[in-house]
Amino acid sequence: MDNDNNVKELLSDKYLLSVSEAIRYFGINSAKLRNISKEYSGISLYNGKKLMIKRNKFEQLLDNLDNI
Repeated sequence: MDNDNNVKELLSDKYLLSVSEAIRYFGINSAKLRNISKEYSGISLYNGKKLMIKRNKFEQLLDNLDNI
């Protein structure tokens, strides 16, 4: 349990999260995360071919959704 808290603390300081980091941080599976990033503009970007999630923007989006 402490390890999960440590990981969340480290990730909470990052501006961009990789898909694998975002899965751990938000508890959302990869397919759902990718679908949300396609559906809502401004919450992700590509670094080459690598999808990156803007942590703060994604958190704001989740705060405004009733379900995902």
